[in-house]
Amino acid sequence: MRKRFQGELEKLHKMLLKMDMTIKSNIDMMLTALKNNDRQLAKEVIESDDLVDKLEIEIEEFCIDIIIRQQPVAGDLREITSVLKMITDLERISDYSASVCEHFLDIKLDDNVKCMKKIIKLGKNAKQMFIGMIKGHMEQNDEKLKKVNEQDSVSDEIFEDLKSNIIKDIDIIGVENSINFILMGRALERMADHITNICDWIHYKMTGKFKI
Repeated sequence: MRKRFQGELEKLHKMLLKMDMTIKSNIDMMLTALKNNDRQLAKEVIESDDLVDKLEIEIEEFCIDIIIRQQPVAGDLREITSVLKMITDLERISDYSASVCEHFLDIKLDDNVKCMKKIIKLGKNAKQMFIGMIKGHMEQNDEKLKKVNEQDSVSDEIFEDLKSNIIKDIDIIGVENSINFILMGRALERMADHITNICDWIHYKMTGKFKI
């Protein structure tokens, strides 16, 4: 029974990694769309969010099935419940990638290169955090998870800088573009927050403590 249970946990880890890599691909495509003003690629990011939703449901159902059949306790139960929490944050990260692309499609880029550069900078920081989170999880490395959480302050600073610039130049940027840029920035800043949440859940899975 224990051997079978370990096999199911290994399958769960593979499912979670698949969700991780699908979202990483979405983040990569989102950044490429922003850099290259690629509207079609932005639409593909929006469409691919459905796959992440399906993966979340599959993992959730698999976790519940394990709990019902195996009735895990202590560390095993903590591991499964942590995954259930993590996939909620992962799904939100995918939603924010799609949201950024939706607002991007509504922006006129003629005189808004400066704002777009800050949006891309926010996206790059979120991508670095996401990759760091995956590595920290795979290596069970608490120090790497701590460094990821520290990067969240970078996202906060860039977003505040973006808002200040928009307020100062709103007449040049335009009201509609300004709203879309702020919503894009907010989505990317929230993406970073959800990545730190995942790092906290990985830490909890490893140690039984909630905060790094």
